[in-house]
Amino acid sequence: AARSAEQSHALAETVAQRCESVHTNLRKLLVEEDAGLPVDRQLQAIQHGLQALASTGREDTERWRTEAQRWHSTQQSAVAEVERAQSRTTEVQGEVTKLKEEVVGLTNQLLTARRQVEDAQHAPAGVVFARVRSIEKRGRLKIDRQTGQVEVLAGLDFAPCKPTPGAPATDFKDPDAAASALADLAEVWGLFDGPVHTELALKPGKGGKPEFWDRLAAAQARFLQGELERAGVPAHLLTSTGQQAAGGAL
Repeated sequence: AARSAEQSHALAETVAQRCESVHTNLRKLLVEEDAGLPVDRQLQAIQHGLQALASTGREDTERWRTEAQRWHSTQQSAVAEVERAQSRTTEVQGEVTKLKEEVVGLTNQLLTARRQVEDAQHAPAGVVFARVRSIEKRGRLKIDRQTGQVEVLAGLDFAPCKPTPGAPATDFKDPDAAASALADLAEVWGLFDGPVHTELALKPGKGGKPEFWDRLAAAQARFLQGELERAGVPAHLLTSTGQQAAGGAL
């Protein structure tokens, strides 16, 4: 029992000593100075430092947030631009493909036309004369196989023209029949592909001076030359003359 009382007393003294030590340390913390500053000033300085750090941290955070947003916006713009470029590339590729197809089509047409021209140029005489006979059967042309001279039998009659002081009128009597005759002449030219000279012989009408009928014949010859050009005969291969004659029109 005596030993237990001694142990309890020693424990009580130890606790008291420790409490006193704590009190002493608290008093020192509140009243003593460290490096020339009271404790409360030190705490204020620490608080200010912490506030400064917090402010800097917030500024850094905001700056990085702004940078992140800018980079995100830039990335989105870049992605949109890439998508537009890809779309345009697809469109261009489609256009290129279409153009290639058109080029192939035109090339095939050109080759076909070239073969047709070559075939026509090298066509056997029998084929050419067969087509000449076919044209003659229409009743508008007569073709001399020896000289190549073509006589117009029908279709190119001009409308009557009375003598006038001014320029004489030049019109076909039947425009539809004239168009058929001109088409026959252009087809004949296509078989031989050479120069064409037109000689128009005009029978003078009643009245009028010879000079008028000469002018009318020349005007009709020029008109006929222009119509042959419109029918497909190249202009540089066409020549014409017109004069009075005892009868006939061409």
